[in-house]
Amino acid sequence: MAVIGKIRKHSGLLIIIIGVALAAFVLGDISKTQSRSTNIVGEINGEKITYKEFGARVEQNLQFQKQQQQKQSLTSAESFYVREQTWNQFVNEILLDEEYENLGLAISKEELAEMLYGNNIHYLVRQNFADPQTGEFNPDRVLNFLNRDLSRLDRAERQQYFQFEQAVKLSQINTKFSNLIKKGYYVPESLAEQMAKNNTVTASVEFLAKDISSVSDDVINVTEDDLKEYYNEHIGEYQLEKETRAIDYVVFEVVPSVNDRTETTEVVNELYQEFLTVDNPISFVNSVSDHRYDSTFYKESDLPIQIAQKIENAPIGSFIEPYLDNEVFYMAKLIDKQFRPDSMLASHVLISYQGVQGATVNRTKAEANQLADSLWRVLNRTPSKLPEIALQFSNDPSVKNNTGDLGWFRDMSMIPKFNNAVVAANVGEILLVETEFGFHIIEVNGKKNISRRYRVAIIDRAIEASGQTYQDYWTMASKFAAENTDYNSFTKTVSELGLNKRSYSEMTRMTSNIYDLEYPRQIVRWAFNGNSEFESISPIFDFNGKYIIAILTDIEEEGARAFEKVKDQIEVKVREEKKINYILNELEGVNEFDQIAQKWDVMSENADVNFDLAVLGSRGLEPKVIGEIFGMQKDEMVTVVGDRGVYIVKFAEMKNPEITADLDRFKTQMSSSFTNKIYQNAVINALINAAEVEDNRHFFY
Repeated sequence: MAVIGKIRKHSGLLIIIIGVALAAFVLGDISKTQSRSTNIVGEINGEKITYKEFGARVEQNLQFQKQQQQKQSLTSAESFYVREQTWNQFVNEILLDEEYENLGLAISKEELAEMLYGNNIHYLVRQNFADPQTGEFNPDRVLNFLNRDLSRLDRAERQQYFQFEQAVKLSQINTKFSNLIKKGYYVPESLAEQMAKNNTVTASVEFLAKDISSVSDDVINVTEDDLKEYYNEHIGEYQLEKETRAIDYVVFEVVPSVNDRTETTEVVNELYQEFLTVDNPISFVNSVSDHRYDSTFYKESDLPIQIAQKIENAPIGSFIEPYLDNEVFYMAKLIDKQFRPDSMLASHVLISYQGVQGATVNRTKAEANQLADSLWRVLNRTPSKLPEIALQFSNDPSVKNNTGDLGWFRDMSMIPKFNNAVVAANVGEILLVETEFGFHIIEVNGKKNISRRYRVAIIDRAIEASGQTYQDYWTMASKFAAENTDYNSFTKTVSELGLNKRSYSEMTRMTSNIYDLEYPRQIVRWAFNGNSEFESISPIFDFNGKYIIAILTDIEEEGARAFEKVKDQIEVKVREEKKINYILNELEGVNEFDQIAQKWDVMSENADVNFDLAVLGSRGLEPKVIGEIFGMQKDEMVTVVGDRGVYIVKFAEMKNPEITADLDRFKTQMSSSFTNKIYQNAVINALINAAEVEDNRHFFY
């Protein structure tokens, strides 16, 4: 059972391994004619993923994520992330299973046995079947579990183990696949020599530079035909991998009205009068406050200043009248004040008995009490024996590692009875205390930073909008949506009402974040539902206190972007080209280096350049120019168009120092670079790019 507990603890890791540890976000084309009535979430190379099987895996992964984060529920964003990871699992598994089958890769029963309890134990098995006390792994633990414990588990726990076993197999087969690819990479000697040469050889040059930015826009004439010609010639550079939408939207954020503020104030005053008379202030706080009672003993500096100022010299039982801070009313009662330490140092021996938490012994409470009392008497006479006695008698599982020494711990971090006993005791005192874990013999070894602390019962009540206020805002939003049915009226009314129009462009089918809107999937589904057209007005979206109305301002399909969409970008490129031609035309009839320098009114520069670095003196990175230089001959002069301008380069000499570098180092660098690409999902990404992937998730989530 402990093993299943460990497997459950590491379930987050297993999710990753079951998904073959390769994350890739895959988005496919989805026809507008499709509708949510289909039960197909996606299709990869012809293999369909149904909503039922996808939903089952999502639910399984959501449970794993909750266990890993020790949370009862996940946020919308966290749930969306789990669904993304689940989709990645399906894509990865389907594509990689095809590769495994084509290559004949598999894990035999004999190989699995070797990984579980043989001579080649898998790291996951070592991790989950190690002795919890010593951390040591023994294959017999696995055999005992499989031969004895597995049959005793319930169905869900057995299924959890089989998922673990599957994770081990998938991890191993993925390792085989990765190793096949890595071993297929070879660095020839000549390639290593070329790398070494590129790393060491330098070329000495003298050059002139004329910046593109030095040419005024006034001397350049760019026509519409120029732009369209460039667009047609470079249309491959203006492609959308997935269709996008753009929206404008307005937010009707519900805020409390004057009446809401008045009513809340009246309620708070009534609560305060009742607070003054109740017998159980803690229960009262828990029944009427927005936040439950907090039993922490706080320093004065850690309390709100409005409370701290009034309790310093106040007697226990004093009240702080209601006050308003950041739209929240507060009132308080001083429950207790004590001198308490920040942290404490203690050692202990735990004597547990049948029925208490974590007990693994058969002794009765009376037997435990008798043993604890005897040990307490011994330690009062000889406190130095505590580590020895702890090792022999303590039922605290951590005793083998700490011999009973708990180290420094913060006040109130231990269970209350234990914690309060240490607070009340003097340093050096040895206590006998009973808690829900059994009897503790405690030696108090130290205390730090003792100061006055306060326990305060605080009631907080936020000023909130009433149901009527929500209805009023809904009416305003409904009127706005009904009266503004196109972009012009939408924009005009926004301006007249003084609303804040917001915009979001490049929305994709799987967009999960839009600025200040938490989990805006309902807006995304509307924008891509196949019925929303250019200038469509959305229904009213309710975002927990915000009513959102959107208008679709742009639709771009996958493929070549429309000329008008990229016109501004193209104009920049065309102007650069025309400026380069302008600079080149200045050189007509001017062939000598010095004449060009005079023509351009620039000074020449000298530089030693290296092929690998691709830096041209003070000009910085200019890879095109560097590439040209290493193809030049001595005393040759060339004109090169670089990234920042036009260059006249005069080659002086090539410096070829003897290559003394270890070629194996360059081979290792290239091999490591290739291996890193494998680990960084290059393989699965290549498979995805070559696959036929249809992603319909936006119809369901």
